[in-house]
Amino acid sequence: MEEKADKSSFKSYLFFWSGQLASILGSSVVYFVLLWWLVDETESAVALSIGSVSYFVPFILVSLIAGVVADRYDRKKVIFIADSLQAFSTFIMILFFAYGIMEYWYLYFFFAFRSICQAFHQPTQNAIIPTMVPKEKLSRINGINFLLTGVINIIGPMIGATLLIFLTVEQALWIDIITYLIAIVPLLLIKIPSFHKE
Repeated sequence: MEEKADKSSFKSYLFFWSGQLASILGSSVVYFVLLWWLVDETESAVALSIGSVSYFVPFILVSLIAGVVADRYDRKKVIFIADSLQAFSTFIMILFFAYGIMEYWYLYFFFAFRSICQAFHQPTQNAIIPTMVPKEKLSRINGINFLLTGVINIIGPMIGATLLIFLTVEQALWIDIITYLIAIVPLLLIKIPSFHKE
């Protein structure tokens, strides 16, 4: 059964939510930077299409079982693992770019890996909302969450494009590591209710 949301859990959710918005921004910037590099490197629309498919197809397939994981396992741990693995993949890419060993087709594997992580992260994060947000605030929070996520996904590429004017690709990717650290602090400090069968 779920623990009842109250004022205290709502404050914890807002703290957690602020960190997650930062993480979403970092992921949006990274996705744009990598797609830009892919197009610049290959000058191929086909390569870009494959890159998009390598992200969205694994996400759709894994999402079919990810919801079950969100209900059966510790949600805090699921989010921590998913976020950490994505940040780790970004760090590996930074090393590949820094040492000049990145190949464009490597990105397909990185996209797929990050997509799988996100497929577990997203439903788990959504499942947290009704356990931490009081019923009378649910509709408003869901609406604001949808709006802010959309805005972030718009400004993310703009920030990515700006960074690429002044930074190399590997330097720009560090924003994902930074936003991961911002997101992980609230996650570690708050209590997130989990679903338990009686």
